[in-house]
Amino acid sequence: MKDFPAYGKGNTGRLIRNAQTPQGGVSARIFILMLVLLAVALFFVVQRTEYLRTERRIRDLMLEQRRIQEEILPLKLEAEYLGRLELVQEMAVNRLHLIAPPTFRMVRPPQSEWTQEPEDEDALLDALDQEAPTSDAGAAPNEEAAAEGAQPPAGAAP
Repeated sequence: MKDFPAYGKGNTGRLIRNAQTPQGGVSARIFILMLVLLAVALFFVVQRTEYLRTERRIRDLMLEQRRIQEEILPLKLEAEYLGRLELVQEMAVNRLHLIAPPTFRMVRPPQSEWTQEPEDEDALLDALDQEAPTSDAGAAPNEEAAAEGAQPPAGAAP
């Protein structure tokens, strides 16, 4: 920087060198600004990587859910198929050689949360009453059971 003589009141005409502004003050501001920008950039990078990880976890969980549903579907279909009353009746009679018990030995199971109520319970009760024998059914043992030598139930009258 050039030196100029200072003119004015109280000046002696000497050459005066003006003090230079410190360069450190400007560079400190730039350094702080760069640190703030770096912090903001790192914040956005961390947010983006976390977003990508979460997206990947969601995709993996959705694939696992789809795989489990694909495993469950055949089991549901098989349970529905094996739970059909006609199929169970046919398997009991033809494969297991079971016979239908007399109506006096039939016991209606208690209804629970997983069983369904019949749509027309009165019609069901009427149908059961029509199937009941007209004689004293509680005292008569099953004819087929008697032929095989089976004993009547302990609570039944002989």
